[in-house]
Amino acid sequence: MVKKISSDEGEGPKITNALNYPGNQAVDVVVASTAGGNMMMDFFNSKVGWKSQPVYEELTQWKPFKGDKPVDIVAESASRLSESLDYMVLRERQCKVDDCRVRLVGYREGVRLDELVELKGDKLFYASHSASEPSLLDIQTLNPYRVHPTEVELQHYSDLKTQCLQQAKEQDSATWCSVKQWRELTAFTSRPDSVNQIARLYEEDRAGTINLFPKAGIGFNTKVPGRHAGEDYLEKDAFIGFWGAPIGGAATPLTIEENGSLAPTIYEYLTGEAVVPGENGWGYPSLLDKLDIR
Repeated sequence: MVKKISSDEGEGPKITNALNYPGNQAVDVVVASTAGGNMMMDFFNSKVGWKSQPVYEELTQWKPFKGDKPVDIVAESASRLSESLDYMVLRERQCKVDDCRVRLVGYREGVRLDELVELKGDKLFYASHSASEPSLLDIQTLNPYRVHPTEVELQHYSDLKTQCLQQAKEQDSATWCSVKQWRELTAFTSRPDSVNQIARLYEEDRAGTINLFPKAGIGFNTKVPGRHAGEDYLEKDAFIGFWGAPIGGAATPLTIEENGSLAPTIYEYLTGEAVVPGENGWGYPSLLDKLDIR
C-alpha cells in the first residue's frame, strides 16, 4: 500500500480533513516528491520503532504490514528504476549531525554499484563496495562545462584524488580527507560538493528513508511543469555567480563556497562585527577576508 502525500517541495502533506485525518496506519510506504524531480520513500517498521527510519540492513528484509514474505526493497527499487535512476541514498546506520554513514545504490551499464559515504566530525570517507573506486558521484570526471584546468590545477586535482580515494583507510579516520579537501576535489567535477552534501542528507531524523535521485533530464515528479521536472544534480541548491575581476589588490578569487556564507559575509561587511562559525548562531563562515573590500 503506497500513498503519495505531496507534489511540490514545501507544500506538505495533502490532509483533506485536518480535524479528522484518517491516518497512515494501513500504509506501507509514503512517497513524497520535490520540485527538483526527486522522490523520497518513507517506511515505518524499523526494529527500534516507528519513530526511527529503517536502515539498509532492515530494508533488505523489509516486510509489508499485511505480508509475511520479506522483500529486499532496495534491490527491487534499484532494479525496477535502473533506466531512470541516477542513484538512491539510504542510511547504513542512524545518523547524527557529526556522525553518519550512508549507502548509495545505482546501476551503470547494467551493473549494480553500492558505495559508502561516512562522516565523522570534519572528515569524510567515500568508497565502493562493488568496485575498486567509487563512480556514482563522478569524482573521476572533470566538469565539461568549466574552463579546462591548468597543469597546476590538474596536479592538485590528482593529488586530492590520491589522498581522498586511494590513501584513505576505512578503519582509520585520521587518513580521511576533510570537508574542505572534498569540496576542493569535487569543485573540479560536474557535481560540486557532492560528497559533503550526501553525507549531510540525514542530519534531520525525519529525512526520507530512501532518497531517489533521477538521471539528468529525467524528473520522477511529473506533476510539476517546466524547468523543475528533471533538472540536474542538486537543482534546489542556489547558485550565486560573480562576473568580472575581483575587487581589491589582495582579493582571493572564489572557486567553490557554500551558499550559507552569503548572509554572514554581508552581515560582517555592514556591521564590522567578526563572524565566527559556531558562535552567535552563525553556521557558515564569512568570505569577507577573501574579497578585500573592507
